[in-house]
Amino acid sequence: MTTPPTSEIDPMILVNRISKLDVAERGMTSSDHESSNQTNENTVEELSECTQAVMKMTSEDREKVPLLRSLANISWRRFRRLNKLEDLDRVIICGDQLVESSPNDDPEKPQRLNTLSIAYQNRFERLGETTDIESSIVYRTQALDLTPGLSAHRIAMMTGLGNAYLSLYEHQGSLEDLDKALAILHQVVLDTPENDPNLSTRLNNLGLSYQSRFEYFGRVEDLESALKYINRSVQLAPENHPSKPKWLNNLGISLHSRFELLGDVQDLEQSLACKEEALMLTDDDDPDKPARLSNLSISYQSQFEQQGRIESIDKAIKHAEIAVSLIENNKYLLPIVLTNLGSSYRHRFERLGEASDLDRAIKHDERALEMTGDHLVGNHERLNNLGNAYLCRFELLGHTEDIQNAIAFQEKAVLATPDGHPNKPRFLSSLGKSCLRQFQLEGEHDYASRAVGYHRQALEILGAYNHPDIPSELYHLALVHMSLFDRFGRISDIDKAIDLQKQAIERVPKERFTLTGWLWNLGNSYMHRYEKMTKSADLDAAIENYKEAAKSSAGSPAVRLQATLSWARVARFLNDSSLEAYRIALDMIPQIAWLGSSINHRYAELTKDLGKIASEAAAAAIQESDYALALEWLEEGRSIVWNQLLRLRTSFDSIYSVDARIAIELERVGQELGRSVSNARQSAHTPQSSVYLENDVQQQHELAAKWDSLLDEARCLPGLQNFLKPKSYSELVLAAKASTIIVINLYKERCDALVLTPQSSEPTHIPLPAFSEEKALEIHRRIVASHSNYGVNKARRPKFKPEQTDSSFEVALGELWDYVVKVVLENLGYLDVKDEAELPHIIWCTTGQLAFLPLHAAGRYGNGPARAFDYVVSSYTPTIIALLDSKKPLKQFCGILLVGQEAASGSEALPGTVIELDKVQNHRGDLNLRRLEGENATDLFDPLKSSFQLYDGSLYLSDISGQSLEHADFAFLSACETATGHHDLPDEAVHLAAGMLILGFSHVIATMWSIKDEDAPIIADHIYADIIPHGVPDSEKSARALHRAVVLHPGMRVSPFEDIEPWVDIELAKTGRALLEYMYEIYKDESGQQAGNTTLTSSKRINRNVRGSTGHVYVGGRFPYGGSILIWWRYSAGSLEISLQYRLRVSQLNASSLGADW
Repeated sequence: MTTPPTSEIDPMILVNRISKLDVAERGMTSSDHESSNQTNENTVEELSECTQAVMKMTSEDREKVPLLRSLANISWRRFRRLNKLEDLDRVIICGDQLVESSPNDDPEKPQRLNTLSIAYQNRFERLGETTDIESSIVYRTQALDLTPGLSAHRIAMMTGLGNAYLSLYEHQGSLEDLDKALAILHQVVLDTPENDPNLSTRLNNLGLSYQSRFEYFGRVEDLESALKYINRSVQLAPENHPSKPKWLNNLGISLHSRFELLGDVQDLEQSLACKEEALMLTDDDDPDKPARLSNLSISYQSQFEQQGRIESIDKAIKHAEIAVSLIENNKYLLPIVLTNLGSSYRHRFERLGEASDLDRAIKHDERALEMTGDHLVGNHERLNNLGNAYLCRFELLGHTEDIQNAIAFQEKAVLATPDGHPNKPRFLSSLGKSCLRQFQLEGEHDYASRAVGYHRQALEILGAYNHPDIPSELYHLALVHMSLFDRFGRISDIDKAIDLQKQAIERVPKERFTLTGWLWNLGNSYMHRYEKMTKSADLDAAIENYKEAAKSSAGSPAVRLQATLSWARVARFLNDSSLEAYRIALDMIPQIAWLGSSINHRYAELTKDLGKIASEAAAAAIQESDYALALEWLEEGRSIVWNQLLRLRTSFDSIYSVDARIAIELERVGQELGRSVSNARQSAHTPQSSVYLENDVQQQHELAAKWDSLLDEARCLPGLQNFLKPKSYSELVLAAKASTIIVINLYKERCDALVLTPQSSEPTHIPLPAFSEEKALEIHRRIVASHSNYGVNKARRPKFKPEQTDSSFEVALGELWDYVVKVVLENLGYLDVKDEAELPHIIWCTTGQLAFLPLHAAGRYGNGPARAFDYVVSSYTPTIIALLDSKKPLKQFCGILLVGQEAASGSEALPGTVIELDKVQNHRGDLNLRRLEGENATDLFDPLKSSFQLYDGSLYLSDISGQSLEHADFAFLSACETATGHHDLPDEAVHLAAGMLILGFSHVIATMWSIKDEDAPIIADHIYADIIPHGVPDSEKSARALHRAVVLHPGMRVSPFEDIEPWVDIELAKTGRALLEYMYEIYKDESGQQAGNTTLTSSKRINRNVRGSTGHVYVGGRFPYGGSILIWWRYSAGSLEISLQYRLRVSQLNASSLGADW
């Protein structure tokens, strides 16, 4: 039967329908919900129709008022049960009609007015609309006017009116509203009997009013009154009182305020305890939950500011993020929570330096400010926070507009804050800091004067009640005077700066997180005065402050590191021992490039001075003739990120036998941290809520902290005190059993070689006085310019390139020979020409810019050439540890995977890939082969986004580093630049070849520059001929196989600096082969044929250039080739997952399942 239009519904039918709705609602309990969405929709539709029908009744209809009352009651009960805004709106619609329909002498009118007032106040709390709270006050006032005497009902209505005025004050900031709230609520408490069960509620309301007045004027007596009344309300409340969570939360707020005012850490701890308990007692659907989460977040932020613990600021962010996610369009509460969240992200940025945290801080601060008007209370806090965030971004990026915006917002914050407000000194201090940075940037004295004035004004206010922020203001005022000294050189300024800093340090608690930075800057001030006055007492004072800061257990690791380096450098300046300081500095590196930070952030930190500390420390150790210590430090302070990843995959067998629980946990945490590397890149491109993204960040923080804790536990076990600690020299020297290892340390003006040979137990020191960092940069620039002229570093070149002439590369190789390689080989007695089979095998391990220089190709290429490869077979290793970490030989060969991309999307066609794969298959015998396809791409801005370009997507370095193949053995990467590192990370080996090492391969052949399409098939042909002589590969032979292929094989020669082809062999085998790169050129037949016998002319040309070559001269064919990746590994039964744009699973790769066609 069709329901008639609402205008035609008979009143008796309406009565019947509403009565049924009333009965149904009364049957519901507080925990009941409709059995289905459809049921709920039907009920809402029924209520809506009935409401519309009743609204169309005239005032003469006798049933209108009873029906309105029934609808309002049904809707109110539904709202209390379901917390749906549509029900509350219906209460207000019906309540407005009821009040309008009731004469003043109606005995029910006061109650109807009061109920309507409550409904408006509830909607204000949900939406934050000012008109709702104003309507609530109007209706409650009318209700009181119609209720004479001093009844319990009247006192309850007065309570509601006082709370409404308090809410209006908090929303609009009118002191008149606050005064009214205090007067009414104070009278309510006086009129309430001691045994009244409502007394605790009314005491809490009064306490909140005093808290608000304290926040406006900053008077201690108001705060003490707030604490007195709120604390008593909590004590009077029974355990199961529904409002107890609210009162505990309010008590936590007041305790936190007293902590901020007086600095008693016990108040902060009690505040956290109250707020935690309040949140624990709060139901998930409680509308007050977001506010309580935000309040708890504020206390955790304060704990972080005191102690610097990352878990504290993580908790602050987590609670605020959840609060934001729970708020539904509340224009009052949301800006407050966003402000807190933005502040927490900024604090974490200041601690960890993750730029994404600063981006989020600014985003939340800007959104909070956009949502509010200048008239709203709390805007000064938002203005100041946004100004602080802009100041941080200026420090990060150096953009002038950011410092200008910081000052503009902070000026507004100060102007918007009344005198006497407790936060005004903090806002003045923020403005002073920004003015100081503007003075340092532009040198305008006015900004320095303003900075001094703002800090002095803040000190004057704080000094009135001995505020705990006084030391901070003294310190920042000292920084202004320090900058004035730097600019104008006045002794009075440096004297003032030192005096103020000493006062600040004397007054601050020793456990304060910021103390370390203050001590470091005081040391800097003494150093500046020493440089001006040359008084030895200042130098001694500087060292003492640097030492104290360096050895502090609190403080930011980054600040401690700077203090430690300052101490070390002053010690070296005085010719004192600096080794203790450098030992502490090296211990700081893992704390700054922390496992809990993103890999990109760790690399960003390493591009700063952090990446050079190992070389600086080693130079100091060499200066003090402690060569073994120098080697230990070089190993400890380089390839930081790769070593972190490798440690996550270490074997825990030695722990299992002592404590299986620790071993199992270490294995689990290590695997989860390893997975987070690849997950980070994927999540960055996957739309997710900020809560989920933050959960990922905090999970990595927690896992890193757990990993460190478990390692500490493991090192307490018998015999495991050095587990996963840096290797000692006695362990490192074992890598030189089969080969000579030459470690070259390059730091500024000093260059030294430290040599490990199979015959010696102590390192040999070979000074290289003619070489320096400046000379290395000069040679590198020449090589880069030479390659640029030839297009060597451009995309792969499938067509043969005509020869060109350029002497810059020849000069560069000659200088490398004269200043470095010749000196080393001569000291080792390696300059005797020998047969190829007798050439000694050396492994170069370089630092700094030497990582980009081809030492193996160094030499003089004119008449009577002297070249490194004439005397030695060269390899490279990023670290000595890499040679020790190679796996045991496998007993059984299990398979080969070939990857060759003839034409990838967006890349030039490279038909030589097909020929190269065919060349390898000619040597495979009965081996099983698989093929995939791909090229490579290097991303120098984000090293972990370097990738192999496969047919159906990209295989990123982060994907590779997140995998581990237990039986991987050998990789041949003949794509271009697969061993090219990041120019800002020379000691970190950030390239695809290193990714293969992390994946688990023991041997890798790769390329440093671009290659020609026709070359790789010939190289592959000769290499595989050597290492697969009988159908079963022996990758141990790869170094000498490559040496023969590109240097000694007839038809190839080292090019005199044209069209260089840099093959690189990264062998991480137990024999110590690590990296081999050769320049070579294959002369095509003069007639232009792609293959065939040599002509007389071409033979003469080869013989002219390949001096001393023997055997039949063969000119390699001109085979088209380009950009394939040839990967070969030993892999037994198991499952490998390769992460591509479209995921590709290769399952059960083993000898029995591999086939020639796939």
